[in-house]
Amino acid sequence: MTAMIDVIFLLLTFFVLTAKFKSDESYLDIQMPVPSVQSSAAVSGAVAVKIKPAGNGCRIQIDDGSELLIEMPQLEEGLQAAGQAYLEARGRRSPEFASQVEIFCDELTQWDAVVKVYDVLYRMGARQITFVHTAQ
Repeated sequence: MTAMIDVIFLLLTFFVLTAKFKSDESYLDIQMPVPSVQSSAAVSGAVAVKIKPAGNGCRIQIDDGSELLIEMPQLEEGLQAAGQAYLEARGRRSPEFASQVEIFCDELTQWDAVVKVYDVLYRMGARQITFVHTAQ
């Protein structure tokens, strides 16, 4: 019995050490826009990003600007437009608020859309990202 337990532990150790774990989530290969020239009028406060559900995608509004529709067939174009809109809003901020972002969403917003927008904002230089829950 002791020999059998030893063999079982050896096999268990072998399979645990040689197991291949699931890789990280897939990466969206998107060419992000380059930052534009900053305007002279600096605004204080975090950049507000509002995410609302829309069909099989979402609507994004950055700093009370126009809404961008991001849907699955044109996902890359929509995310690039969102990144450009964020860079423009960030360029109007004073330096101490430039990397602060508040993401507003409700319980109907798909988590996948929030994660994709978060990923774009992070790659564009946002480091202090706060989630704010909004009521319907």
